[in-house]
Amino acid sequence: MSDKDSLRSYIDKIRSNKTNNYQFNNIKMDIFNCKIILKHLNATSRMNAHPTIMTVHEFTGHIKELDKSNKLFSNEHKRFVINAGEDRTHFASANVFKDVDNNISIIFVDSSRGKNQFIFSKLYFDFKDIPNIKTLYIYNQIQNSDADCLLFSLHFLKKMHKYSDHFVKLHQDLFNNKIEFIREKHSPYKPELDDDSIKKARVVFFDQAIKLLPIDFFKHAQSMSLMNIYNDYFKSHFGEINKDMKANKQPGGRETLIDRYKRHEVTRTIDEKKRTYSNSIEEKRLSLAEAALHWLDES
Repeated sequence: MSDKDSLRSYIDKIRSNKTNNYQFNNIKMDIFNCKIILKHLNATSRMNAHPTIMTVHEFTGHIKELDKSNKLFSNEHKRFVINAGEDRTHFASANVFKDVDNNISIIFVDSSRGKNQFIFSKLYFDFKDIPNIKTLYIYNQIQNSDADCLLFSLHFLKKMHKYSDHFVKLHQDLFNNKIEFIREKHSPYKPELDDDSIKKARVVFFDQAIKLLPIDFFKHAQSMSLMNIYNDYFKSHFGEINKDMKANKQPGGRETLIDRYKRHEVTRTIDEKKRTYSNSIEEKRLSLAEAALHWLDES
């Protein structure tokens, strides 16, 4: 099947599910069309993303080779969509940056709640004895569904590119030991790791993610309770919601994360249970596919 035909079939399926109020759950279609979307992003946005999804085993070997052969240039970002491997269907995004002192940061953003721990475990064991490489694994915990982590990863990839300067600052803070690896009382979910493991593997969850990541990384959050915690955090720390709480432009102006959630709120029966959540990431799936198809049509 050609790339165009694949995208058309993908778009038709997404639209059909939307019309019938079904949650999209076809990982094979997501994986195949992700490769086409990555081509589009690299061609139009200078994303410098790896053109295919890599397993974490492939990724760690690739980074070691780049470091050994000095093929990662100073002040250069490389971005990746990473799969946990061994038939696992979990995905996360990585931003790799090297400074002029040959320090390399590998910063992951993972949309899940934290039960999928294979990626950061592999990172820890492969890089813990390499002094010029430091990893940071951020669970921002905005995903409740079983099937959207790849789309969240594509979304994060775009934001890593948009906020490249911010990731340089995270790189600096990581190597200057300014990032706190702690759990705080307002964390929305039961901790998946103990304190020692968090510090050793340099992992953070939502309570620290809201301090480390720009607001755009939270705009497709599927849980209203998560948005309320985000909202309360900014109120308690800044007295009021500042301009950074505004998520994106709409015809009537800019909307908050909570307004965005409400605009995409749906109620569906999933596994014989009524569930209410935001389907914003499903709209993102559609817009990414449509943009890639338009690019191919114009090429």
